Amino acid sequence: MKQKIYILGVITAMIVFTGGEPLLRRDLEVCGKRLYERGFPWGIVSNGFHFTSKRLLTLLQAGLRAVTVSLDGLEDSHNWLRGNPQSFEKVLSAIKLLSDFPDLRYDVVTCINQKNFGELYKLKDLLLSNMLKEWRLFSIFPIGRARQHEQLQLNPVQFKQLFDFIRSKTKAKIFLHSCGSVYDHIPDLIEAGVEILSPVQFTAAKMDLARLKQDFGKLLFKPHGKFQPEIALVHNLGFGTLINQEPHENISYKTFEKGYFEGGLLINNLIRLQLFRYGLGVMYRYGPYAYPETIDNFAFKLTLQFSL
Repeated sequence: MKQKIYILGVITAMIVFTGGEPLLRRDLEVCGKRLYERGFPWGIVSNGFHFTSKRLLTLLQAGLRAVTVSLDGLEDSHNWLRGNPQSFEKVLSAIKLLSDFPDLRYDVVTCINQKNFGELYKLKDLLLSNMLKEWRLFSIFPIGRARQHEQLQLNPVQFKQLFDFIRSKTKAKIFLHSCGSVYDHIPDLIEAGVEILSPVQFTAAKMDLARLKQDFGKLLFKPHGKFQPEIALVHNLGFGTLINQEPHENISYKTFEKGYFEGGLLINNLIRLQLFRYGLGVMYRYGPYAYPETIDNFAFKLTLQFSL
């Protein structure tokens, strides 16, 4: 472990025990305590089946900071996926138990499939009634045995409906993490509701960022709508003097030993053309160097922003 910590360097990561089922390990508290003593926050992903108040207390004493519990539908759907008739009752008991510890961060993760797809609204109500604040949804990646199991996979229409469900309940953006070349599918992804694309393998065919920006920049990487001004409150100040004045003969200038101050409002992104965004603003000068006439202290400005 010392060697691993040396490799990681500055501690910024959350160490997560997953599985299998981490609560089956009798030495989980020992492992967690070692991490905690070395400054690592740690958590677990569990099916909730073996959660008890006694076990949770020993985990907290060992430095547990976060818990994710899997709930894959209402009773019949969850027990079908988990293959145990008691699983739903156990995981619901675990969620209720976690809610008694306000300093512990916890959430529920749900694998969306054909069995539970029609239960999303009821499942949401169930979780809210149990005081849950964070809920994560994911779908099965169709590889291995999952590829042969049609009930575990969503069809394109259901994916769109899932995105609509998420958008109807939150202001969060739909973020898609993709591997390989998905260029030819991007128009369909946008139509389905994807708003942010994270292409990992940018060296894959047609996935270079310049091409994606050129072809889809107006559709991806930003919220809905074409006209989206960005308002900014700005305040500028400066102090200084001019030491070598001789080279500046016949040039009218002022220094600001007493401090130069101006503040105002900028409205950026009024016009967006390719990589450039244009805006307008107004500033007002005040303080020791303000002009006698109020109107003379106003200055209108053009703003220009660009992204690579």
